[in-house]
Amino acid sequence: MQLSLIGEDPEAYSAQLASLMQDKDDLVKWTAMEAVAKMGEEAIAFADTLAAAVEKGRHTDAHMAKIAAGVLGNIGVAAGDFAQPVSKLLTHKDHTVRRVGVEVLGKMQAVEYAKALVEMFADVNVLVRLHAMEAAVSLPCSNVSKLVIPYMECENKDARDTAAQALQRMGEAAA
Repeated sequence: MQLSLIGEDPEAYSAQLASLMQDKDDLVKWTAMEAVAKMGEEAIAFADTLAAAVEKGRHTDAHMAKIAAGVLGNIGVAAGDFAQPVSKLLTHKDHTVRRVGVEVLGKMQAVEYAKALVEMFADVNVLVRLHAMEAAVSLPCSNVSKLVIPYMECENKDARDTAAQALQRMGEAAA
């Protein structure tokens, strides 16, 4: 069965795909999630299952958590109600998982996690810091700059540099 070619009517496959995303076989789960990812915003029908996969995957399968979170990110703002499990990825030991977490929160426009995104400016990994900066700057709220400014005086040089880049981006966007 080729799940990536599900055709014009994704509703006809909803129950099967939701079941396959919870399969014991990792390859089956990943393939089902990739099929759902190709649905674009239609994938919102699977947001509960994807959020559960993020939550479960962050403990047992980082790759699964990244795929599921990535699909939620592809849905974007419409998946914003499912930002909470994604936010938990920010504390994962694997920097690639943290990077996906900050990217997805930005795509979801998860304003309630602005502070958490700015706190990631102090992450040990440069890619996490840069993606956190991009995500924070993309949020549609005015208080992000107020959250960023204190990092300009932070002892952590990387956090200061990331905060400076964020403020520069915000200034460019305002111009």
